[in-house]
Amino acid sequence: NCCTVWNELSNRLEVYALKRVEQGEELTIEYTGPFETFKSRQTTLMTNWGFRCECELCKCTPEERRKSDGNRAELSRLEFSLAMGVYEERNEKELNAAKEKVTRMDLLMTLEGVLEPNVRLVTITDAFELAVMLRDWKLAKHWAQKGVELLERARGPKHPHTLRMKRYMKDPQKALQDQLARMKDMLKARVDLDKLNDAVKKFLEAEKKA
Repeated sequence: NCCTVWNELSNRLEVYALKRVEQGEELTIEYTGPFETFKSRQTTLMTNWGFRCECELCKCTPEERRKSDGNRAELSRLEFSLAMGVYEERNEKELNAAKEKVTRMDLLMTLEGVLEPNVRLVTITDAFELAVMLRDWKLAKHWAQKGVELLERARGPKHPHTLRMKRYMKDPQKALQDQLARMKDMLKARVDLDKLNDAVKKFLEAEKKA
């Protein structure tokens, strides 16, 4: 029912509630990866911490466990397949296929009760960026709003990432403008580096002649 987040502004590890916590209720966090199956979770916990988990998820019925393990295995496959590609190099058909994958991941994480903000943010950020690349501004606003809700909970309303996503929620096209600005900066940095390399070469050549 809780998660830990490193706050870059306060320079400390903070604990956030992921849902309403009743008075006297134990505060709990995840020890394993969000997409691990039952067997994998139990092995990790016993190996690293020496205990067997008996949380609500791990105590579910065999049928519920099979379904949950199937969902989490699918999440792992989707995460891996998305990590293999670079969005900027894909055509429209491939971008739409990737969009379907991140939408599916978001649904599966909701079904599995994966609430950890930083985990959800990766998928939501991917979905937002894909919507921007496809120029689907309505969908981009939808994902930006979900991102703002998570960022406010995980990093606070005044964190730079939260403020930036709020800006994109109002006008998703600004994300495209920012992306182009970053590309220009990268090109300028590369040109400056080339000039520096040329200057160093000329200096070394002059030193040899001297």
